[in-house]
Amino acid sequence: MKSMDIPMVTVIVPVYNVEAYLEECLQSLQNQTLQNWEAICINDCSTDGSLSILQRYVADDDRIRIVDNPCNKGVSCARNEGIRRARGKYIYFLDSDDMILSEAMEELYEIAEHDQLDAIVFDTFRVSENLKPIEKISSDKHDCVYEDVMAGPDFFWKTVHNGDYATSVWQQFWRRGFLEENHLRFYDELRKAEDILFTFESFMLAQRVRCVNKTYHICRSRGNSLSGAKGQKTIES
Repeated sequence: MKSMDIPMVTVIVPVYNVEAYLEECLQSLQNQTLQNWEAICINDCSTDGSLSILQRYVADDDRIRIVDNPCNKGVSCARNEGIRRARGKYIYFLDSDDMILSEAMEELYEIAEHDQLDAIVFDTFRVSENLKPIEKISSDKHDCVYEDVMAGPDFFWKTVHNGDYATSVWQQFWRRGFLEENHLRFYDELRKAEDILFTFESFMLAQRVRCVNKTYHICRSRGNSLSGAKGQKTIES
């Protein structure tokens, strides 16, 4: 499938030793009802068959691009490299063992455009390695309804007060211009819980944020991935 010149959304996918799950992740991208997207897959020096899988998908779909790191740099560096190379109006961070629902990118794009948003926050559904549902973790789903567009700091304090604050970037959809204008990046030295600081700094600067009480993301919890009590998950690399 051929890509259009300027993608509406850039999906940034750090990849490290996920050959058992990577195809499901990439297929969830190809199943999107929004056709005009690009995926930047940063292969962080995988030692399994992940790179071969990426190369096979790239050969059939030029919306998918590979950045092949010469050495293992970690998920923060991988995401920053994706931001640097992104061309889409909006950015979404997807872990390579997770999936997104087929309508996710189209609906999030339309909401962001309609409300002129810097960011959207939404729900995730947590499954085990073999895709069986597992118990909800705090902030997987927002228990309160936030109908209004809010300034980022107001949204932060309201969700913290309600126990709804979600720090995982795969529950967030960002306007690329906002990230660039404010020079927002992940801290390269952080290899665990890197989402927390990025999310906090970004919300403190955002002017227009909405929470959508809908599940767009499927989070796979694995024994060898890093999952905290609040749903923080990073790629162990």
